[in-house]
Amino acid sequence: MPVWLQILLALGGSSLIGLVVADIYKSIKNKSKKHLEQIKKDRQDDVREVVHDELEPVKEEVGDIKNDLGLVKNGLQKDLYVDLVHLYNEYKERGYCTVGEKRDYDSIYWAYHNLGKNGVADNMHDTVMQMDETPKPKPAPRQRQRLNETKK
Repeated sequence: MPVWLQILLALGGSSLIGLVVADIYKSIKNKSKKHLEQIKKDRQDDVREVVHDELEPVKEEVGDIKNDLGLVKNGLQKDLYVDLVHLYNEYKERGYCTVGEKRDYDSIYWAYHNLGKNGVADNMHDTVMQMDETPKPKPAPRQRQRLNETKK
């Protein structure tokens, strides 16, 4: 038997041994707890690394998709703007815009507007919405003749 154990038994016996055993148990428990925490931290780090490695290509693809979507939106907005200008010129030259045409124009305008809230077409939209909805009646032949005579 080791000398230190003989001295320990002689000094107090079982109560002292109980304290020593309890202290050793606490020490082992604390070391185990710290070891488990380190294992947990290491696993979390491993998971983070795997997730990062897996998500990086996805992030790049999402960036590419966002870029492509921006290009599509921009192109669509330009196409809608061309349609708005064409219809505006047609209605302005004709001098009126029917209720159905106004509804269609308004629909195109809001699709254009919601793609970027670009205010370039606002004035055209306001003008079209305020246009007469039926053609102005042509003056009778006598009135046309009088109008032509007054212009001379």
